[in-house]
Amino acid sequence: MEDERFVMMSTKGYQELVKSEDGKNIFWCTDINTELPIKMRSTGNASEPPRTLSQAFIDTSLKQGDKPALFVERGGKVFKWSWKQYCGDSFAFAKAMHVIGANERKAVNIMGHNAPEWPIAFVGGLLFNSIVSGVYPTNNAEACLYQAEHSEAEVIVVDSIEQLKKYEVNFHKLPNIKAVVVYALDKLPSDVKDKRYYVWKDFLNLGKDVKDEVIHDKIRRQKAGQCCCLIYTSGTTGNPKACMLSHDNLTWTILSAFNSMSTPQVPFNDDDRFVSYLPLSHIAGLLNDVISHICMGHQVYYARPDALQGSLVQTLQWAKPTYFLAVPRVWEKFEDKLKEIAASKGGLAQSISGWAKGHGYAKVVAQQKGQAPPLCYSVANFLILKRIKAALGLDECKGFVYGAAPIKQSTLEYFASLDIPILGAYGMSETTAATTMQNTSKFNLKSVGSIMQGGELKIDNPDEKGIGEICFRGRYVMMGYLKNEEATREVFDKLGYLHSGDLGKVDEKGFTFITGRIKELIITAGGENVAPVIIEDNFKDACPPCSNIMVIGENQKFLAAIITFKVDIDVAKGVVTRNLTPEAKQYFKNNLNVDVKTTEEAIANEKIQKFIQQCIEKANQKAVSRAAHVRKYKIIPEDFSLAGGELTPTLKLKRKVTEKKYQALVDEFYQEAKL
Repeated sequence: MEDERFVMMSTKGYQELVKSEDGKNIFWCTDINTELPIKMRSTGNASEPPRTLSQAFIDTSLKQGDKPALFVERGGKVFKWSWKQYCGDSFAFAKAMHVIGANERKAVNIMGHNAPEWPIAFVGGLLFNSIVSGVYPTNNAEACLYQAEHSEAEVIVVDSIEQLKKYEVNFHKLPNIKAVVVYALDKLPSDVKDKRYYVWKDFLNLGKDVKDEVIHDKIRRQKAGQCCCLIYTSGTTGNPKACMLSHDNLTWTILSAFNSMSTPQVPFNDDDRFVSYLPLSHIAGLLNDVISHICMGHQVYYARPDALQGSLVQTLQWAKPTYFLAVPRVWEKFEDKLKEIAASKGGLAQSISGWAKGHGYAKVVAQQKGQAPPLCYSVANFLILKRIKAALGLDECKGFVYGAAPIKQSTLEYFASLDIPILGAYGMSETTAATTMQNTSKFNLKSVGSIMQGGELKIDNPDEKGIGEICFRGRYVMMGYLKNEEATREVFDKLGYLHSGDLGKVDEKGFTFITGRIKELIITAGGENVAPVIIEDNFKDACPPCSNIMVIGENQKFLAAIITFKVDIDVAKGVVTRNLTPEAKQYFKNNLNVDVKTTEEAIANEKIQKFIQQCIEKANQKAVSRAAHVRKYKIIPEDFSLAGGELTPTLKLKRKVTEKKYQALVDEFYQEAKL
């Protein structure tokens, strides 16, 4: 009920609020210094008192003291920070900003791979009352310039000279930059002369004579309803939009998320361990690895920069995380590797493993229904399942989560057979990452969970199946897009609901199901709406050697598809090769009696081409209508990748970018149709 809601904000903020019209400065704003009212309720999670992220960090640091906070392995040696040291270094960063003459409410941009210095710089900026923003390590110089100018950055933090050079080429366009700090070097190269450049230890040492009270004054000036963080969306066209997140957006969302995930049987505590490897410039990585840590006080282990190129499992085996979030692509890579290992075992071993997986899957199904596990589960777990989890470093994990993109149902079922129930979560940058969650006591593997405690979700304009646009309202909804009122007005309605652009439904038990994305829907020349993800997943299920498929056909008479095979990654360069993965080669050998090593050889092989056609036909048989049939396709030799520009940092497909990149191929598909 609307009359149950009330707001909390400062007197000055309220004076600005009463001047507003049509939701501006009530539900949204686009100015960095505006304080939005915090929309609370009288009971439940939404009644929790607001607090700033800076205060949350200080509270956690005082409580945890000498307990371990951050771990990283460098050169074969493990380095760790206690909470006391973490707090000390963060204050030192803030004091250094004071010494160089940085201004409050200006930005700190952080660009680098995950490491303890990243959250220290983030918190240091917060304590100083700055606006902190992560920059994707894959950004080019022009993208770095845009974000620095748009966010009004005064301090830049990078992890290497290579990243520093992306700013250096445009430094003449950034006159307000007061410091560039490099955290992976002990000494700057001799050819670096600019006095605004610092290595990490020298920068932190600048403020050694500054009193703590100087920083505490800045903390006291902060308001929970003010912006403290910018998340730049990985836009597929044009410059990215900057989501403004307030202190309350971040602190409240974490509180509600953990209340929604925890159960009496599986409580969360400060001895829990997380592994940080997802990009911290993305809301999923930031919330999971930095914000949750600040608010909850557990331990974080940092993976190597090449985590997504193959070293992640080594970090997992070292850290043994108790909670693990992965994007679907990571879970799929784990699946491929485990299947490859299983295929190399003898017939007896495979039979025993199959027996154990059957009991593992039955246990997860029973757990989903609130029932006891089958009688033989404990034996299967002891003999097989526990060992598989240990091989992944997940044998002490009590929460497995996926998010940031859709996942194949077959992948969920495969891991369920290993007694690894991967629970879906759903959100976006505009909702501080989390909106729907689930826990081990209440979950549905086909769902992305239920609305978080204290949040609101509605389905706008539902059809006869209950499917409509998913909309959100609550303390996790962003403040707005920085300096972009037009885009902000497009996503907020007059009641303060944020329109997600995603299609979905909610069942009678409160579980949310995502059915597609409005902007991803393909409208054919015949006027039919087609959801490409469903077609793509059906094809992948039929074709295990396939890595990626993108269905196209906007305003065309039929659908077509671009297909890639699974390939090895050049770890040293971080790029895809044209060498098929062992799993792909083994599949072609065992099922088609074809011996191929590269994508070019596979594409040229008649048996493989015939097999791909059969997989297309199987996917077409599952289509909801003939309009959803793929009529033409092309296999290309190079897989989609982050470096190639087809994937986002969380490995989601950039459809418009990819279609533009392969425009010549697209034109070839439809050349005859246009005659």
